[in-house]
Amino acid sequence: MLGVNFNVERLYRRERGESAESMPAAAGFAQLLARLYGIVYDPVDRLLDWFIARRLRAAGSDPAARRAYHDSATVTVLANLGLSSQLAVFGLCLAASRPEAYTLFVVACLALLVPLAVRRDVRLRRALGEHLTADSMTTSSSDPRRYTRL
Repeated sequence: MLGVNFNVERLYRRERGESAESMPAAAGFAQLLARLYGIVYDPVDRLLDWFIARRLRAAGSDPAARRAYHDSATVTVLANLGLSSQLAVFGLCLAASRPEAYTLFVVACLALLVPLAVRRDVRLRRALGEHLTADSMTTSSSDPRRYTRL
């Protein structure tokens, strides 16, 4: 969950022209930690980059569609499910002598990724649809090519 949170925010910032590296240059002990990060988290980073790049193929270089996909609401929801929230819920579960309830919270957080991904796809389709209105006026509604943009 934390890897998804980090990458969604990183890609959100990148789409808005901010500097957002997944792993900045490091030296000394930080370089050792960077290597450890590369082993543990880099596969997750690459998987999410691949997944999101695949979702954005239809958007190409259209900045409005790409920004519609990388929306602030998704970043906000995921940021609020970050480490602080997870530790707070874990602490509450321990205080209530119900540590197994934390597992349900984690599963619910992971399940929340599905509707967030669907919502992002809908936003992308709408943004692309706004740019395709001229195409749809010249294409018959029964033409299957009209629906193959994503």
